[in-house]
Amino acid sequence: GNPETYRDDYECWVTLKLCDVIIQAERNDEVLALTDSIAEQVEQARDHYRIWWHVMRGRAKFALDDHDGALTEANTGLEMTTQDLMNSDTGYLYEIRALVGLQRETEAAERDLAHAIAIHLAAGADDRARDLAKHFMPTLAERGEQPKPQAEVEPAAPLEH
Repeated sequence: GNPETYRDDYECWVTLKLCDVIIQAERNDEVLALTDSIAEQVEQARDHYRIWWHVMRGRAKFALDDHDGALTEANTGLEMTTQDLMNSDTGYLYEIRALVGLQRETEAAERDLAHAIAIHLAAGADDRARDLAKHFMPTLAERGEQPKPQAEVEPAAPLEH
């Protein structure tokens, strides 16, 4: 291949990998600055990197309460995603769209949330999926019903891969 393309892909990978790490520390402004710094290279990069770029920007914008910006990033990333490009990042794109949609009471929000949960589970991000699944837990007490006492049940053994 073209050495220029290889260098761009490598620079994208290194920068996005760094973003993946620092977003965990909630350094969202830095994620936006870093992704801005590779905007031109990302345009020339393979779709996988372009989608990852939108995931990082969407997550950072959502955390910074720029929900319109986050939604734009999520929709752009999802439009670019094909079945063979679907990965754990796709879960974040659906998650952003779902969380913004739930706040705005859009029709597709719960379906997007279900997609996010399924993808996070398939990718092994069980804690993330569990947090999102709380949305679907029934809240019986609100309707004046008393929750029935739960029988002591042993947790199911995890499925073997």
